[in-house]
Amino acid sequence: MRSRIILLPLKPVSRPMRASAILLAGGRTRRLGKPRALLQLKERPLVWWTVKALSGVVDEIIVATAQGWVEPIARALPRRVRVIEDVFIGLGPLGGLHAGARAARHTWVAVAPSEAALIKPGLYRLLIKEARGREGALPTLSGRPMHLHGVYGRDPLLSRIERGISRSESDVAQALRGMRIARVGARRVGDVDPEGSSFLILSNLELIRAVEGGPLGRLLSLSNSP
Repeated sequence: MRSRIILLPLKPVSRPMRASAILLAGGRTRRLGKPRALLQLKERPLVWWTVKALSGVVDEIIVATAQGWVEPIARALPRRVRVIEDVFIGLGPLGGLHAGARAARHTWVAVAPSEAALIKPGLYRLLIKEARGREGALPTLSGRPMHLHGVYGRDPLLSRIERGISRSESDVAQALRGMRIARVGARRVGDVDPEGSSFLILSNLELIRAVEGGPLGRLLSLSNSP
C-alpha cells in the first residue's frame, strides 16, 4: 500500500503549546548566493513550509539566520514570526541555537533546520511530552541522536552552548554533551512520522525538484495557501 503524506493547514488545528521554536536558517547555497531557507518549494520558500508545520505546535517561532539576511527572510514569512541574526559569526548551527535560545520567551524550545520543510507536527508534540522531567528529548535513528530536530529546556541549552563557545567548540553534539536527554527511538518516531519526512533536508534544487515531481508535490500544491 502506498503511504500518504498529509499536510496540515497553516491555521492551527489544535491549541499551540507554550513553547518556542528555533528554526536554523544560516546555511547558504553557494550556487545561488542566498540562504537555503529561501529556496522555493511549490512557489513558497522552504522556511515558510517549516513555519507552517510548527504553527500549531508552539506559540512562538524564531528564525535565526546569518548577518544580512534578516529582512529577506522576514519578508517571506508571517509577521508573527521573529527573525533574528546570529550573535556569533561562523559557528554554524551552534550560533543559531545560541541566538534563538537567548531570544526565546518560553522555557522549552523546539529546534529544526529551516530546510526541513516536510516536518511532521506530531514529532514535536511527542518530543515536548518526552522532555518533561529532563533537559530535553531527541529522536534517535539507527543509534544516531538528531540534535537539530530536538526539544530542549531553554536555560540548560543556553548554558551548555555558552560553555561550548567559551571553549571554542563549534560542534552541536559536543557542546550539548552531558545534558539529561530523553532518547526517542525509531519505533516511536515512526508512529508519528512513518515516512521519516521530518528528517529530509531539502538542501539543493535537485532534491526540491524531485519532491515537487512526485505524489507529495501534488499535495503541496493543494496546501499552498496562507
